[in-house]
Amino acid sequence: MAVTNRTLYSGCLLGRLHLRKARLLRVVLLVLTVGLVACEQEGAVVLEPQYATELLGSWEGTVEGQVETIRFDADGGFTARTDQTGFINTTLGQGVAGSIDGRWELDGSVIKLVIEGAENVQPLNLATASNIVSFHQNKLVMNSAGVGNAIFLRVLK
Repeated sequence: MAVTNRTLYSGCLLGRLHLRKARLLRVVLLVLTVGLVACEQEGAVVLEPQYATELLGSWEGTVEGQVETIRFDADGGFTARTDQTGFINTTLGQGVAGSIDGRWELDGSVIKLVIEGAENVQPLNLATASNIVSFHQNKLVMNSAGVGNAIFLRVLK
């Protein structure tokens, strides 16, 4: 005669407690697994002394459905593709889509951009600064006064 665990434990208080603990353990493990996957995608936290080297490369952000890209180069140059309502565009006050390039520098947790060239745009502001709110290896959150926060994800090739 086959006796299942459910039948074996059904009349025993200790058995029912054991089943509840097992279910709780499965839920906890599932939550931890999902959390670890999310952390892995963002990458490790980047500390301020590493900002300059970890910032290098291409980043993509979406604001109000508009995708923008910015590339930070090791020589201090940057190139950005802006859209009408995106973070970079709003920060620089342009209001039109196009591409810009120029110089970038870090002052602590502040990224400063100075425009030196533009294509299909007439920048209203030739310089801007944004604060780094949080920085992970693959996720950058920046804030500019009057614009709010924007999330940029590293473009992985």
